[in-house]
Amino acid sequence: MKRKAGVTLVTGGTGLYGSAIREYVEGASDENVADWVFLSSSDGDLRDRKATEAIFERVKPTRVIHLAALVGGLFANMSKKVEFYRENMLMNDNVMECCRIYKVEKLVSCLSTCIFPDKTTYPIDETMVHAGPPHASNEGYASAERRLLPRFGRPRRPAVVATRDIRREGALSGASRRRRRRPGTPSG
Repeated sequence: MKRKAGVTLVTGGTGLYGSAIREYVEGASDENVADWVFLSSSDGDLRDRKATEAIFERVKPTRVIHLAALVGGLFANMSKKVEFYRENMLMNDNVMECCRIYKVEKLVSCLSTCIFPDKTTYPIDETMVHAGPPHASNEGYASAERRLLPRFGRPRRPAVVATRDIRREGALSGASRRRRRRPGTPSG
């Protein structure tokens, strides 16, 4: 399958999922090559609109995988609910708006299972996200991240990635822009 060339920007590129994607991309043997840029928080503050625009202006992405988020442990989540909500909303809004302004072809976000209702049945899927409030300990983060999903109906082509399927081997730090082989997975 022939794929388009272009630039894929990965926010949160040094986190758990970003590192796993980077590892996969570096090991892919697909014939088609594209640029991949893996951002870390030291490359720019996605909560700041001008800094986000500067990243998009510099990188000129055609696709964005938005993984960046303010996350914390149980104590931080419980004691700073407003901060987690506000800062994640700012990041999400700035990334989505820059995708619109810079005419990004595709935006993909990956969400945590902690956004699901506290009281639910298992197994869970994306149709259940808004079926009840999240656990009180994750209220701020979960409320902001839920806004990334459609409020009504299913996504056109849902994709669920289980955390246990991501294996992290070694820490990667800093953003990089390199010629990469495209992953051999179907596009939506």
